[in-house]
Amino acid sequence: MKLDATLAALLAGLATLSLVPRVARADDEGSWVDRKQTLPPLVIAVDGGLGFGHYDYSTTVATPAGNVTVGPSGFGAGMDAEGAIGIIPHFTAGARVIGLNFGDDGKFSNAAGYASTYDLQSQFPLFSGADTFSNPELWARYEFLDIPNVEISGEGRFYLPFDANTRFVFMAGLPVTIHLPQTLRVDTGGYFAIGGYSGTLIYFHAPAQVWFNVTDKLFLGPLTGLSVATLNQANTNTQTAINLGFGIGYTVLPELDIKVLPIYWPGINNDNGVSNFGFSGGIEYRIDALANR
Repeated sequence: MKLDATLAALLAGLATLSLVPRVARADDEGSWVDRKQTLPPLVIAVDGGLGFGHYDYSTTVATPAGNVTVGPSGFGAGMDAEGAIGIIPHFTAGARVIGLNFGDDGKFSNAAGYASTYDLQSQFPLFSGADTFSNPELWARYEFLDIPNVEISGEGRFYLPFDANTRFVFMAGLPVTIHLPQTLRVDTGGYFAIGGYSGTLIYFHAPAQVWFNVTDKLFLGPLTGLSVATLNQANTNTQTAINLGFGIGYTVLPELDIKVLPIYWPGINNDNGVSNFGFSGGIEYRIDALANR
């Protein structure tokens, strides 16, 4: 009888535990291709990166001896530090705290923009201002559709005008992620920004990143997209750019990723686009504030 009572008590305890909601942990996200667009509540992600950028604003001049290329060019370095936190289910907020360009070549190439690794929305020059410290960025994302293979969120970003010759910029985004579990992930959507300069800056970017998990830990894929920017002044200037790059990453621990951007061209379809490129490397570490509760 005593044994029966003990067994009954144990089964009752297990049944009670099964009804308690499981706290989301940072290591619940699994492989890269299965990662969600938002962090679980009170999971903190800290990102840091080192970027390198090359710029060449040269022009070609016709001379009796033939065409001669003249103009400045350089290669600089920069760093990026940012973080995000899950507030409630499906809602995450974050900030780019430090974007630092080293020296004039780092400023002109916007090296800190490349240091953000896979999130390259701030690569557009007017968002940074070619200054030592890149403009801080605040953002928030709410995932309003989460079905097994598709996620869609609404996102807002604010670029604060700390740099010289920059203005406040607001960006609204609709990130879309498509999953093929444990195999493939596509990150796309659309981002629209508006800012007040000597004219009105209007910017649109449609990214397209395709990721493959080669192993449980190693992931890689092409990064491309289309950007259109218009600065309305006395003479309206519209620029269209096709972005192209490649990303590689490795999940060292469930809470730690190494991210590498071997090459990224902000625009490959214009005179300066092929000459202006960058690459970077960084890490992301996720901390679960509820892990020990």
